[in-house]
Amino acid sequence: MRPNVLVVEDEEKLRRVIELRLDSEGFDVSQAASAEAALPLAQRADLILSDLRLPGMDGMELLELLRRQNSMAPVILMTAHGSVNAAVEAMKTGAADFLEKPFSLDHLVAIVRKAVEVRSLRDENRKLKEELGRRYEICNIIGHSKPMQDIFATILRVAPTRATVLLAGESGVGKDLIARAIHHNSPRAEKPMVKINCTALPENLMESELF
Repeated sequence: MRPNVLVVEDEEKLRRVIELRLDSEGFDVSQAASAEAALPLAQRADLILSDLRLPGMDGMELLELLRRQNSMAPVILMTAHGSVNAAVEAMKTGAADFLEKPFSLDHLVAIVRKAVEVRSLRDENRKLKEELGRRYEICNIIGHSKPMQDIFATILRVAPTRATVLLAGESGVGKDLIARAIHHNSPRAEKPMVKINCTALPENLMESELF
């Protein structure tokens, strides 16, 4: 499936040149002459390439609005009036990159490809995290007996807290699964879960490894 690039540029000839080049490089291209016209097209775009200076709403305002709408599409801003300050401000607002006119079409294609690849990797990473998270939801842990229901209730009770939890039991009873379920249901779920094999650490190095 060809990635969709939305080109927002009020100069028709430049917009057409960019469209032809990106189309030849394997991209589907949508066009808009203003930010207002771009908004209805933005949700199906994999990347947005926008001029900074536009009639009406400018490129920076478009970028800010898309971020408030939680758009996942990377935005590359173009301008003939570029400056270090403008570039820094654009990146702080969430721009994927910043192109100062005039630019070569080869450079443009390279920037677009890089941004689309990064977007693809982020989407894949997010999907993997969601799949991994669902694996450790309480409903996916097998157990309908009263003791197991008590364990599930305990997980939901302690997970939101900063309490230290000791899991005891024979090998193979599911301590690792319960530990991951606690982590998944905690405020720290987006952070990595660090596992340390204490039996593999020399006694005199235990404290330095842990703290």
